[in-house]
Order: sequence, then structure tokens, then C-alpha cells
Amino acid sequence: MNKVMLAGRITKPVELKSLPSGSKVAVGSIATHDFRGGEERTEFHRLVFWEKLAEIAAAHLQAGSLVSIDGRLKTHEWESEGSRRWMTEVIVNRLEFLGPKPQSGDPVAQGSEPTDLGEAEYGEEIAPVRV
Repeated sequence: MNKVMLAGRITKPVELKSLPSGSKVAVGSIATHDFRGGEERTEFHRLVFWEKLAEIAAAHLQAGSLVSIDGRLKTHEWESEGSRRWMTEVIVNRLEFLGPKPQSGDPVAQGSEPTDLGEAEYGEEIAPVRV
């Protein structure tokens, strides 16, 4: 089974694109926190939304939005400058808003996410599997 559930804050505005086929795809990321042994650890996860969910995400999610998502993991592999690279994404199937709109003082809303999330482009070969 390939299922992932995350709750956290959106790190930057979700970007909506239209593919040549007419499909809509939106890309964003979420920061999640894990507390173990008295230490906090933050993880950043790349999110991909398709079709109507992509439009909703792009229209309503902003940096700092508190959300819960359900989806599945998908890993892409490519070669760049002679080396193999991988990127794992969460293909979002369900989105739930958990809190009010974020305040501008939120550190996640100020873009503290790493910028190197990979260079893979979207195309027809990564269309979502409908459940």
C-alpha cells in the first residue's frame, strides 16, 4: 500500500500550471515537525495537486496555511550533469484546511524552505492514478 498522511504548514504559494493536454497541475510544499528525544526536526515535502484540487490549492493555499493532506508517494529519477538524481513527491488526493489564514510573522510564511527541490518537469508521463 502506498499512502501518506501529513499535517503541517504550506511553505510558499502553490504554483498552478496548465499542461499542453489541458490538465491542471499545482506544485507546492509542506513543512512538518517531528519531536523525538526532546528535539524538534522539520521536514519539507513536495506536494503535487491535479485537476480541480490543483485549482483549489492554488486559489486558497498561501505560505503558512495549516493543512492536512492524504496522498501517495511518487519518486522521479533523472540524470543531471552526469549524476543521477531522485525526488520524492506526495501526489495529493485529499486536502483539509486546519486553521485560519496565516499571519505574516510566521517563519514558514517567510520562505525558510530549502530551494533545491529538484528540477523535474511535469508531463503526460506522470498523470495521477485515479482511485
